[in-house]
Amino acid sequence: PHFYLKTWGATPSKLKRLYKTPTKFKKTWKRTVKSATPLYASTKLKGGPILTTIPKSTKVAVYYYKTKGYAKVVYNKMKGYVYTSAFKKIK
Repeated sequence: PHFYLKTWGATPSKLKRLYKTPTKFKKTWKRTVKSATPLYASTKLKGGPILTTIPKSTKVAVYYYKTKGYAKVVYNKMKGYVYTSAFKKIK
């Protein structure tokens, strides 16, 4: 996996100091869904094929967010897509 830093020329130094290991950093990639939400098979969410429904208050691993309002997630070893509005707000 990889990620992009927002500022050109930025380095991962701060992340290394904060999390120490990639495993600890990956633990922060979890998000909780607010209510039961469909896990879509493709990025064409509306009307697209649904793999399963993620139950309310379930934690999922988030691989990335898109500005188009969806995120790629892993739930029960299934990779799929959900609307970003399905996640609880981060406190």
